Amino acid sequence: MHGGGNDAFAVKLSPDGGHLWSSYLGAAGNDQGFGIAADNTGNVYLTGQTSSPGWVSGGWKTAYLGDTYDGFLVKLSPSGAHLWSSFLGGAGYDYGKGAATDPSGNVLVTGHTASTGWTSGGWDTSHNGGTTDGFVLKLSASGAHLWSTYLGGANAEEGLGIAVDTAGNVFAAGNTMSPGWVSKGWDTSFSALSDGYLVKLSPAGAHLWSTYLGADQEDFCQAVAVDGEGNALVTGHTNSDGWTSGGWNTTRNGNYDAFAAKFSAAGAHLWSSYLGGTGLENGFGVAAAPGGGLYAAGRTDSAGWAGGGWDSSYGGAGDGYAVLITESLPVIAIGLTPETWHIGPRPLNHTEASGVFTLANTGNTAVEVTVSCGAAAGGWTLQGVPGTNAFSVVLDKGDDGVFETVLSALEQPFAAGLPAPESVPFRLRYRAPDADTLGAGAPQDFTVTFRASMGVP
Repeated sequence: MHGGGNDAFAVKLSPDGGHLWSSYLGAAGNDQGFGIAADNTGNVYLTGQTSSPGWVSGGWKTAYLGDTYDGFLVKLSPSGAHLWSSFLGGAGYDYGKGAATDPSGNVLVTGHTASTGWTSGGWDTSHNGGTTDGFVLKLSASGAHLWSTYLGGANAEEGLGIAVDTAGNVFAAGNTMSPGWVSKGWDTSFSALSDGYLVKLSPAGAHLWSTYLGADQEDFCQAVAVDGEGNALVTGHTNSDGWTSGGWNTTRNGNYDAFAAKFSAAGAHLWSSYLGGTGLENGFGVAAAPGGGLYAAGRTDSAGWAGGGWDSSYGGAGDGYAVLITESLPVIAIGLTPETWHIGPRPLNHTEASGVFTLANTGNTAVEVTVSCGAAAGGWTLQGVPGTNAFSVVLDKGDDGVFETVLSALEQPFAAGLPAPESVPFRLRYRAPDADTLGAGAPQDFTVTFRASMGVP
């Protein structure tokens, strides 16, 4: 039931978009939800801010302590039933902004707080000053407090994004106006105005490394994700020039650009990129992509910079965007060895001994491959070499007199293409027609050529 004011809510949909269940969260005051996560059994965690006392139960803190807002964390079952809930924070105002779960079913929350004296067991248990510090809190699957820590320095911080790797290490991201509190990471010098931050903590809450993100203007880090190798992926927005490198776009395009960046598990900068056009962009969400890349999402006021996806036309008055950035540019490198097979005149009904060719993909991208042979009378047959990852393809003569076909695999993993890197041997055999010869006079050269178009099979 709606409690009054603004209520937070949770909705669960089926894979095909059907409604499964939904729930209000909150009571008579104003309640807002900002972060959501699910554990490996389908339980759901939601965090946000509330000005409503008296509606949480079963968790770490059930007494409302805030002056304006307390943070909150709610655990729901896969079917939407309330399991436990807790207020977060102290006597000041507190906001829960992001949630994540670890492999053991514990839940991690980040946000920002103006309250002193409520963290314990983590890296920094003293509020550092300014209006708010960031924080990270770890609770067990049953809602018990495990550890918590402040994040920040003497000025204001906002905690916004959180992620956990397969070992239980915690990555927290946000914004800071404080110099001097990060260490051991890529950039430990505060630039100016506002920087983004990224902090890595151990499963026990100890500081491992931290870094600023940005340059001499305003930079905001909004979200973080972790890939299967333990690398950290972040996005946000910036109006600082010259601090990205190694990525898709290292030149700021105007106004605020979104950005995406990747850091190793040890805190080394791997690459970073601006995202956007001449208008205003804000980066809000990030996720790991297969192959080491990332997906980033946000909003844009710029036309003309998106392409290759569902909708590359700017709608006007602000659009959402989604970007896929690959780990490296795709390289197509395919070779045939040898490229030329010399066949002289042959009698009728003659079958030539087969020659062995090798098709090699030495790039970094799987490809669809078409092999073509020069026009001639007769038929060409490609047969897989016994004992290999073999395929068999017949090249039939087309209307234009050219023999060609697309390589098709008889068995996996080749599917309809050639993985990278991979080499496939095949045999090429000539069989003369019943009513013709290959020609008269000098031997003819038949060149096996190829063309390739990028695409995962």
